[in-house]
Amino acid sequence: MGAILLNYMNYYVGMLLLHAVPGAELLVALLSWPIYAILRVPGYVCLGVALSRLCVNLARERKLKIGEVKSLLKVAVILIALDFILKGTVANAFYRPLLRELTSV
Repeated sequence: MGAILLNYMNYYVGMLLLHAVPGAELLVALLSWPIYAILRVPGYVCLGVALSRLCVNLARERKLKIGEVKSLLKVAVILIALDFILKGTVANAFYRPLLRELTSV
């Protein structure tokens, strides 16, 4: 599923670059992958690793050792929360208007 979503995002970036206003290609490339999308990836990776470690510990030792993964869970929650907050504020106020101005779609 991750590969499909990554390909979808790469297609989106490619289409933005294809329709970039002449001379604005570099700016469009920099704005194509918004910061909240970049924060989302390590957030969900940390969450997946933490939950996997919990499952392995539960299967092997029949105990839930949350202390081992507490820091990974904190990082995951912070990054995923930042993703939602930035997507709700920065996306509409900053990224979309700039990309609309810099592309001819």
